[in-house]
Amino acid sequence: MMREARTVICFILLAFTSIAPVIGFHAMAAPTIPSVEILNPFEGKYVWGFFSMRGSLSVPEGDKIVSLEWRDDNGPWSPINISTSWIINLGPFHPGTHKIEVRATNDTGFKCNDTVSVQVMNTAPTISLIEPVTDTHLFGNITVKGTAKDLEGPVTKGVLWIVVSGHIELMRDFNIVDGQFSMVVDVSSFMKGETRLEVSVSDSDNQVVSYQTRVFIGEDPTKPVQPPHHLNLTVLSPMNGSIIENIVNLSYNIDWAPDPNDHGDRWYPIYITVLVDGIQAYNYYAWQGNYSIYITIPKALKNFTMNVTVKEGGLVATKELQLKGNWTYTYSNGTSTVPPVQPPTKDPKKEDLTIWWAMIAILTIVLVAVVLFRIKR
Repeated sequence: MMREARTVICFILLAFTSIAPVIGFHAMAAPTIPSVEILNPFEGKYVWGFFSMRGSLSVPEGDKIVSLEWRDDNGPWSPINISTSWIINLGPFHPGTHKIEVRATNDTGFKCNDTVSVQVMNTAPTISLIEPVTDTHLFGNITVKGTAKDLEGPVTKGVLWIVVSGHIELMRDFNIVDGQFSMVVDVSSFMKGETRLEVSVSDSDNQVVSYQTRVFIGEDPTKPVQPPHHLNLTVLSPMNGSIIENIVNLSYNIDWAPDPNDHGDRWYPIYITVLVDGIQAYNYYAWQGNYSIYITIPKALKNFTMNVTVKEGGLVATKELQLKGNWTYTYSNGTSTVPPVQPPTKDPKKEDLTIWWAMIAILTIVLVAVVLFRIKR
C-alpha cells in the first residue's frame, strides 16, 4: 500500500514538472548582474548643443557598484554620481551625430553598459537691443545695451558698428557677460545725420548674427530746445517808489526752467520770501508764471524797504522796492484814508527869539509894577 502511494506521488510530480513550462509557471529568479539604462535622450533623438541625460541603475542584492561613467564618441570616460536614478547635463556639442555611452562596474569587475546616438542641431545666436530705441536722436554720451544668447553655449564677444551716411564712425569689440552687454559711446564728434547702428555676435561654431537699427546722430530739429536751468523774478506791482496803504497787493512773475537732470520729477521747487524792513512778512511755495499775494505791513512807516526773494535749488532771484506809506485807519463810521501824523518841526532860531521876547515882556511887567508902586507912595 505504501509503495503504491509513493508511486502515485512520483507520477504527479513528474506530470507537474512536464506541464509547468507549458502553463507558464516558473520560479522568479533575482537578477545576478547589474544593469544600466539611458532613459532620455532615446535613440536618434534631436537635441540642442546642451541637453540633459537621464537613466537608471539596477543593482542585485549583495552586489556593489564601484563606478558609473559616461563618454561621447569613444572619448575618455567621465564619472557620474552613483544612484539608481541619475541625471547629468551634457554639452556643448557641435552639430551632427554623436554617440553617448554609459557603463557601470561592480566590485567583481563586471561591466554593463548602454549606448544611444543623438542628432545635435545648431541654432544661431539671438540678439536683442534694448538701447538706443529705433529712430531716436543721439548726441553726447549714449548707452548701447542689449542681450545675446545661444542655445549651444554662452556668447562672450561681439562687435559694435556705427555707420553714418556710409562712413564708419566706430567699430568696437565688446564683451558679453551672462548674456548681457552694455557700453557708453561718445558720439559728439560723429557726423550728423541718419545712422546705421549694428551689433554683431558669433557663436562657438562661428555663426555670425547681426542686429541693425536706424538712429540719427544730432539733436532732433523738431524738438523744442530745452532752455538752460534758470530762475528770474519780475515784480509787476507795486512799482518802486509807490505810495501804498497798509495792505499791499504784490504781483509778480517767475520765469523758471528746471534742471534737466531732475527729469521733471520734483514738485513745487520754488520758494518766495517777502521782507518788510527786514521783518519776514511772507514765506511759502511759489509757481512759475504770474501770481499775486497780499502783504500786510506790520506798522505804519513813513519810508520802508520791501525785499522779494525766490529760491530754487542753488538759484536765487531778488528784487528790492523802496515804498512810502499812506495808511488806512478804520473808525466806527467807516474807513478813512489820512496821511501819517508827523510831529511839528522846530526852528532853533525862532525858539531863541521867543525866549528873548519872553524875557523882555517879564522885565517890562516888573518895571511897570515898580513905577506904579512908587506913584502910590
